[in-house]
Amino acid sequence: MTNQERENILNKLTLIETSEFRKRGLELTGKYIHEPTNFRSDLYELFNQFNDDELKKLYYLKTKI
Repeated sequence: MTNQERENILNKLTLIETSEFRKRGLELTGKYIHEPTNFRSDLYELFNQFNDDELKKLYYLKTKI
């Protein structure tokens, strides 16, 4: 996996997680909830620790319908 492909997957994963956080907040409270400060950057740091195969697998699972 190239560095650009990895960055693209990391970006998409953090966007997916942020979207899911907001959706859960709306479902639970009935109003739009912002994610905590540094939520995406914290997720990025966490996901960036995964090796390429783990990252691809997580992305596949998160985007599978």
